[in-house]
This record gives sequence, structure tokens and C-alpha cells, in this order.
Amino acid sequence: LGDKAGLFVWRACRGIDMDEVKAGSMRPKQYMSFKSFQPPISSHDELLRWITGLSRELVDRLHSDSGSRMPRSLVVHHRGALDE
Repeated sequence: LGDKAGLFVWRACRGIDMDEVKAGSMRPKQYMSFKSFQPPISSHDELLRWITGLSRELVDRLHSDSGSRMPRSLVVHHRGALDE
């Protein structure tokens, strides 16, 4: 590894970090909103209300990130079926 990299690894293994902490430099790398339903959603109207709420939550988070980044993907997952 060499002296410099070896010292870095040695310190990292012991939780030692000599770098200065920069306030406000942490930004989320992903936005996630998750809901699990027990009992399951039983109607399309109920599903639409929850999807609308989750969408609003995601849009609020994106706006609070000052618009400097745009998502590239959206994943929606469901299990089961809605019978109506």
C-alpha cells in the first residue's frame, strides 16, 4: 500500500479521521418513501390516495434539495392484487 495509504487504512480501522468536518456538506444520495399495509389496501380509491400522498412527499423532498439534481429512476413495487 505504501506509507501514506497504509497509515490511512490503519487509522480508518481504528475510527481515526483527521479530515475537517464541513458543515452542510451532506446531501442525500437517494430519496425513498416506503409504505407497507396491514391489512392490505382494498380499493383502487384507497390506493390512489396513498400514491398521491407518497408522490407529494417525494416532490417536497426534491424541492427542498434546491433543484440542483434530478432523479434518473423511480421504482414502484407491489405484492398481491387489487380485486374490484
